[in-house]
This record gives sequence, C-alpha cells and structure tokens, in this order.
Amino acid sequence: MHAFRTKKRLAIGAGIAVLSLGLGTAAYAYFTTTGTGNGTAVVGTSTGVTIAQDAFTANGGTSVPLTPGGPSQGFGFTITNPSTGHQRVNTATVAVMDDAATPALALDQATNTGIVGCEASWFVLANATDTGSSVTVSVGQDIAAGSTYDYQWDHAAPLSISMTNAAANQDGCKGHTIKLAYTSN
Repeated sequence: MHAFRTKKRLAIGAGIAVLSLGLGTAAYAYFTTTGTGNGTAVVGTSTGVTIAQDAFTANGGTSVPLTPGGPSQGFGFTITNPSTGHQRVNTATVAVMDDAATPALALDQATNTGIVGCEASWFVLANATDTGSSVTVSVGQDIAAGSTYDYQWDHAAPLSISMTNAAANQDGCKGHTIKLAYTSN
C-alpha cells in the first residue's frame, strides 16, 4: 500500500509539474506587430519685451536738466524678457513723443498732453551714427527667459538727448519732463 501511495504522489507531482510548465509557457506567449500614432506639441508665441529708461547722466556724471543749447544728457535703457523662452531683440528705437499738431508739441510725461510753447523738434536724440527726433540702435541680443539686457549710456553707440537753442521763446518747456517712447523689433 505504501508503494501505491508513493506512485500516486509521484503521478500527482508529475501532473502538477507538467501543468505548471504548460501554464508558465502560456503566460509568455505573445504576438509581434507594428503600429502608428500621432501626438501634438503646442508652440507658444512671442511675448513683448519691456523697455525701461535708465537715469540720465551728463557725459557720464550727474544729470542736469536740459537747457537750450546746453549739454546733452546721456542715457541707457534696460530690456526685460518676461517670456518663458529666449527672445531676440535686434534693434531698439527711442523717439521724442509729440501731440501730432502743427507744430508738434512735446508730450509731458506726467499728463501725456502737448506742452504749450514747447516744440518736439527742439529735442534732438543722438547715437554714434544718427540724430533726430528718433534714433535706432543695434541691440542684437538673444535675451533668456526672465532675463534683462542693459544698453548703457557708455555703450559703443551711446544715446543722448539735447535741447536746441531755437530762435524762439522756449519758456514753455521749463520744468517739464519730456516723454520718450521705446520700440523694438
């Protein structure tokens, strides 16, 4: 009887082993195939940079107010990139703002209105190669996200503003702050 039990146990054990191998092999069976699919990635747009004027300086020293025929005032500006990516700024233009009347009056910074008796043409902007009521300077900078670029008054092509000595009463300009506008490409 003992031999019968041993044979029975062996038969059951062998059956379980064969069944386990069969199930194990079935678990590893698979087909190979190919496939295709699509996805998307959204590209953002540019964000306008901000340009803030730095303080005026008289030939690199302390600023003095503009006067007819007086010294020019050097100045710079800071460009800030608020975007989440790099943005390139090639040029920046600064211009004396006017009210578009005839003659064009300089705009007051505080009131954004034309200053009576103060013509915009009396203010001359200059850089190393250009003068006029507006000038463009080369920036040529790739500005990283959240970073700034400083165009200083002592740059190789410095910016300055002066007031011409016109053959007219220029008292209307006294005590005003002339508004300048900045643009970039």
